[in-house]
Amino acid sequence: MRNGIEISIATQYIDSKIKGCLPITLMDRQSYNFIEIDRLTVWYGDIHFLGYNTESTTAIRIMDASIAEELLQLI
Repeated sequence: MRNGIEISIATQYIDSKIKGCLPITLMDRQSYNFIEIDRLTVWYGDIHFLGYNTESTTAIRIMDASIAEELLQLI
């Protein structure tokens, strides 16, 4: 938690410059890529939020506490 904002990140890839800056869960075998903010807002998609992306990667924003909680249970 930083400045009162709680952030959780689950991804398969991470840029070495980001390590240690935020709490990040690396997903070895599963392809979940999401960022959850304050247990309400979720950015979810095939985009690698902390790594290399292409023009074809996408993400959606979902603002739903129950979905955010369900994704947090995955990590």
